[in-house]
Amino acid sequence: MRRLLGVGLVLGIFAVLPIAEVSAQKKPGKAAVPVDSAGLPAGEYKGKLKTTAGSDRTFIVEVETEKLVPKKGYKPPKGGAGKVSGAVGRVLNLNNQLIQAQNQLAKANPKQYQQRARRVSQLQGQLVGALQQLDIAAVRAAGGIPGFTIQITKQDVEFQASEKAKIRTMLLPQAFDDKGKPKKYTKEELAELKGKDKTLVGYESSLEKLESGQIVKVTLASVPAPPKAKEKDKDKDDEPMTDKKMQAKMVVIVEEAPATEIPEKGKRKPK
Repeated sequence: MRRLLGVGLVLGIFAVLPIAEVSAQKKPGKAAVPVDSAGLPAGEYKGKLKTTAGSDRTFIVEVETEKLVPKKGYKPPKGGAGKVSGAVGRVLNLNNQLIQAQNQLAKANPKQYQQRARRVSQLQGQLVGALQQLDIAAVRAAGGIPGFTIQITKQDVEFQASEKAKIRTMLLPQAFDDKGKPKKYTKEELAELKGKDKTLVGYESSLEKLESGQIVKVTLASVPAPPKAKEKDKDKDDEPMTDKKMQAKMVVIVEEAPATEIPEKGKRKPK
């Protein structure tokens, strides 16, 4: 949970998006660019599925997270975090440094741009680590962080399922007896639905059963880099590697998509 909340804070205010993507989002008339999960830390992310996985195994989830928002008129204190210590103090100090670095980047000339952009990127990475250690419940219990308020935000994130991703569901299909009446599953039937690995949550499912509108929980983890192909084995027509360095090792369907149309009695809802 800490990881998820920490990432939420980053997505909300500290802009972990690459600079090019941020610029694209600010241009009028263009759709917002989803956050690339390759730049996010490992952890669990929960939200509404917006697109299903294609041939490249990528899909988009609208992740609902908590974020820190500066209050109106907020100005970073000259002395940094001041008397605030621990994880909160580190977040405040890094946030103040990031604000200054972003201001400097906005005023940079072409020669200064790359260096200042790297500084912004470094601070964003440090904030990711600091925010993972920040317990949002403790922040609330302490009365919040001076100059900030906690809000909930929604952000589209593009994930990529690993080739060996486990797809699970917490929802059982309705079972019927020979007379067409609903029935309960037996222990044997439930065990079969769980699949070979009984330690995993829920029941076996597949990428093909993911549908837009479902609420899903995605477990993000790093994957080892693929071995480099030898020169003699390389095909000139090969496409560049598109796999993300962080991939979804598990996707759990938590809720089904809401019905947009109630089918007539005796008719199936069109898919």
